[in-house]
Amino acid sequence: RGMRHRRNLPVRGQRTHTNARTRKGPRKGAVARKKTV
Repeated sequence: RGMRHRRNLPVRGQRTHTNARTRKGPRKGAVARKKTV
């Protein structure tokens, strides 16, 4: 297919920098966890 299909990115020219959540799946990394004090 195209590179975008391989990279699992939106193919129809949506903005991915801020908003590709449906293609990229649930967000991982930068988990806001509360410090146990």
